Amino acid sequence: MSWLDLIGRQIGHADIASIEVTKTKEGFGVAIYTIWGGTVMLSEDLSEPQARFSAVQLTMALRELRASLSTFQAAQRPQGATQQTAWID
Repeated sequence: MSWLDLIGRQIGHADIASIEVTKTKEGFGVAIYTIWGGTVMLSEDLSEPQARFSAVQLTMALRELRASLSTFQAAQRPQGATQQTAWID
């Protein structure tokens, strides 16, 4: 079972506002906070160093994903092309 099954919905990278270490009853955990106000606990019952390491690694992976997607999208546009708003009636 994946963590996506556990939270009941997929979260796109654009929905993630931050990845942070949180204090839990059992120790420390890692949580994702979304732009729409949601909180998703990814882990609990970790030591503080484990939680910090996990949060940093996830944040670095998210930054790398966003950077690679923006580079990919820029490469897909024809040279000299600009994005323009299209109005559809």
